[in-house]
Amino acid sequence: DETKRRDLLFCIWGAMSKLTAQESWSDVDLPCVRTTDGTWRPVNETAFFNEPLPSEREPGGDEIRQLIQPFFPDAGCRLPEGWIGALRQRASKEREDGDRVLSQALNWINNHAKNISLREVIEDATTALASSPTPDWSALVPLGHWAMHRNRPDLLTYVHVESETGQFGVPVNEALLADPYVERGQCRRHLFPTKPTVSAAYLEQDPKNTNQYEWRDFFEKAGVQGVIRVQTVKSEASQWEMYEVAKFLRLDIEEIGRSNNKGYTLLDFGIEELPEPGASKEVRAAVAAWLEDSFNALRRKGYRKAEYSYYGSCSRTGTRPSKWVVKLSELAWVPCDDGELSRPQDVLSNSDPVREDVPVAKLSRELLAVLQEEGVAFGTAIREATLVHRLSKVGSQLDAEELAELLGNIREQIATDEDEYDSEQFEQVVRELAVPLSNGDRIPINRVVHRVGGPRRGTLSGWVLPLERIDEVLRKELGHPDFPYEFPDTTTGEQALAYIRDVWARARSSPERLANEVRDVLPTAYAYCLKDRVEDDSLSNRWDAAVSGAAVFAEGNWVFLDDAENIYFDDFEDRRFIPKNTELQIVTGGHLGNSLSERKSTAAALGLPCLSSSIEMKWNETGEKEDTDWSNKFTLICKLLHQVRNERVDGGDKTEIDQAKHLRQFKNIELTVKVEDGPDEQVPVNARLDRGVLKVAGRPIQFGSDAAKELLRDYSSRQRGDLAADLTGMLVAIDSEEDFKLAADKFKRSFALDFELPSGVSDQEKPVDLGNDLTNTGNANEPTNTNEKTIPDNGEPYGAGGSWTRDRALAEPRARARELKAALKGEFTPKKNVGTDQNLEAEEGESEGGLLGDEIYRKVAMQYERELGRAPELGGTRQEGWDIRSVDPETGLERLIEVKGKGRPWEGDEVVELSRAQVRKAFEMSEDQATGSWYLYVVERIADSTYQVLPIENPARISGKWMLSGEAWRMVAEKPRQIQR
Repeated sequence: DETKRRDLLFCIWGAMSKLTAQESWSDVDLPCVRTTDGTWRPVNETAFFNEPLPSEREPGGDEIRQLIQPFFPDAGCRLPEGWIGALRQRASKEREDGDRVLSQALNWINNHAKNISLREVIEDATTALASSPTPDWSALVPLGHWAMHRNRPDLLTYVHVESETGQFGVPVNEALLADPYVERGQCRRHLFPTKPTVSAAYLEQDPKNTNQYEWRDFFEKAGVQGVIRVQTVKSEASQWEMYEVAKFLRLDIEEIGRSNNKGYTLLDFGIEELPEPGASKEVRAAVAAWLEDSFNALRRKGYRKAEYSYYGSCSRTGTRPSKWVVKLSELAWVPCDDGELSRPQDVLSNSDPVREDVPVAKLSRELLAVLQEEGVAFGTAIREATLVHRLSKVGSQLDAEELAELLGNIREQIATDEDEYDSEQFEQVVRELAVPLSNGDRIPINRVVHRVGGPRRGTLSGWVLPLERIDEVLRKELGHPDFPYEFPDTTTGEQALAYIRDVWARARSSPERLANEVRDVLPTAYAYCLKDRVEDDSLSNRWDAAVSGAAVFAEGNWVFLDDAENIYFDDFEDRRFIPKNTELQIVTGGHLGNSLSERKSTAAALGLPCLSSSIEMKWNETGEKEDTDWSNKFTLICKLLHQVRNERVDGGDKTEIDQAKHLRQFKNIELTVKVEDGPDEQVPVNARLDRGVLKVAGRPIQFGSDAAKELLRDYSSRQRGDLAADLTGMLVAIDSEEDFKLAADKFKRSFALDFELPSGVSDQEKPVDLGNDLTNTGNANEPTNTNEKTIPDNGEPYGAGGSWTRDRALAEPRARARELKAALKGEFTPKKNVGTDQNLEAEEGESEGGLLGDEIYRKVAMQYERELGRAPELGGTRQEGWDIRSVDPETGLERLIEVKGKGRPWEGDEVVELSRAQVRKAFEMSEDQATGSWYLYVVERIADSTYQVLPIENPARISGKWMLSGEAWRMVAEKPRQIQR
């Protein structure tokens, strides 16, 4: 009796204690266990649930119990849930501790008592609910919450759904999962029109606020419809039907392996939900979103397969597409960029610039990749573009090798097909082509010529380039006899007009710094264009059509002739001749031509009125003096200026000696100017160049400056301020034999090294004063005598004469140190050109010296490059970090060369200096030598016409270390201080 009154767990423990002598639990006959109604029954007549029933603490626990309660076994034969749960929990803990007694007891009960499946109970309950005349389908929602949070999708047999007819429940495999659980779920409704969708109540009423993505995963595991499911269609073939198998797979029979007696299993794959070709646009449009949502199900199902055995399992994939691939390929379902739906074969998978009118699929890259991998072909029904059309669309983007191949194919095709239309189209497309250069840049083909420089015209600062700048593989194709384009021998007026129009267009869009950029090139372009215009009527017509949009630089701004007023060309070229208080815009003549005659021609072609047409001028020269002994000296001055001008000319347009000029001296030269009805104004004039005669008044010291301006203007060197000073020096010294010799020799060595002075003019034995411009050091400006100067005691920079040595290079830091000491004492000494950032900006990109005299060293370096088989090109006037770009035509490697000229041997304590920009470029090029390298070329002057070139590969790369001299660097140390320890 005492045993019967104890709870079930105590009874089990008691039973186990009595059975310790037994060999096996299987022989134990426990006559009674207490059930949930308090009665005792044999174990083999009782039952228990295989998992806990819903409790009050779980979501929807009470509702679920009410739903499944009628389908529980009789309470008189059920073991208590608490007892079963406790026994399982204790058995689990026991296993961790190493004891097996309770585990054996639990196993014994599982074997002898009846195990009731909770899924079966729920399935019976929901089946009964569905068969009820008035089912309460709302109970399915808490049932779903309970199954969701137990992570038991297998317990979900019915789901609550919605349709146009209302809300009800259906078996899980007859429901459709759409919005709000799936993005673009509306598309599923179109593809599964007969299936009701899972109710949103599961998501909206969830007590734990689980997101829609977790609900989607749960429903899909439960078996709800909506995801892509590829069905496998099987058929059988005997081992003797290898031919049929090969036909099924679309393979050669040799590719089919032998099978054993079981034969072959043929596999095809289909998707039942795909619409038919005649379906509505709305339904067909839903396919793309459906595929985007779950396209991974398509992988490895795109082609038919055969499985068989022959000494092991074998599988063979064919080339014949599966059913779903065929159906999808014939269906117009692909959304395109034109807003239509098309078949895959009628649309491109990616945009093609060659076929820009063809629709392009608007599908994700991932879906496109899977479809194409599985056999869905895109664009197969679209005609390939012709080679000429391809050239017109992408030719200007291809590299040299690709472009050469395409041009060759087109040329051969035209020669074979003899298609006259294609030939004409080819020629038209070629004229609009941009070709790649060896350095990776591109240039329109109509700006390429055979040769530039030397006896030919120049490049217009790179606007026009020679064929040699193009890689050989492409250059060979461009030079083929059948190539439909003939390159000009050198720069043409047509190319110059294109450059001019480009400048005019940039003047409207981005005029900043444009005037300085084109100042040295635009005059040459005008000269080329206007010269060819005379003999080319078509060029003349194009010029006349372009002039309406012309722009000129006037009063510091770009002015457009189509809307300008009171704008004039200054044919006087001297502001002294313009009356005061006149409201006129004066065009900068330097942009129109390299000489007064060229500027007048350009002004006339542009339709610019001349100042002389608006200003009345009266000249009066009195007191002409007899010829002096200045004639020979004046002739020498003109020859020197002519030499300087020819050295500046880009290309082969060098002129012969100008028409002889004469010098005439007067006692007075008077000029009276007047604008229309305005008052007369007197202009003081000391020199005037009139039709080849330089008329001067007064002593040389009076007319020297004005005469220099007149000559520089006539020799197109008005912007050369460096020339003006030395030219004025010669004119001022024209009445002194000795002083003129010195001035002429200085001018020659500074600007015209190759010029031979007449005997008696050059005198190297006499000292030559080169002034106090420190920037002239190290150049051809240096005297050839070897009397080197030392640093003065006061440390001030000395004259530019003498060699550029280490001591002279240290003058700057010493001067800085003295300036610093003076500042600490409260003193201030203004100092010019001592390494300020402003000066560095002006100096960057210039070789040592920065004057025209340095050009001879650059020319020597370029000649050196040509003799070694490379193609050098001089950099722009404001090029930073290097002077010459030289390309090896065999390797394509380029050298960026910085040239430093020395008027004496570079040895001993002689130095050359590198600017900040030059050092920066050297370090940049040292990091990547795949395309070229930076070089320093030191050019020594050995004799009058003999130079030695010393090429030094990038010092920044080959230097092992940098040594800083304490003599120079300690003086610029910041806040020196002694520390005692």
